[in-house]
Amino acid sequence: MTSIITAFKSSIGTVGVVVENHTTGEYLSGTLSGEVGTQMIPISGTEGFYTITFTLQNGTQYYGEFEL
Repeated sequence: MTSIITAFKSSIGTVGVVVENHTTGEYLSGTLSGEVGTQMIPISGTEGFYTITFTLQNGTQYYGEFEL
């Protein structure tokens, strides 16, 4: 199993998460509890170019890119 590990240094409330593989079109969305600590987001591990977007309760968005 392949996973993305997130780590929060302070509590930020519920966080919306979208992970998309732009190569294959695979798409995953859900929410995380933004409490202090680490959480795992399981993904398929299929090769491709991915983006991950985190949306905070106030609408602020953060994103990252990675390739498998």
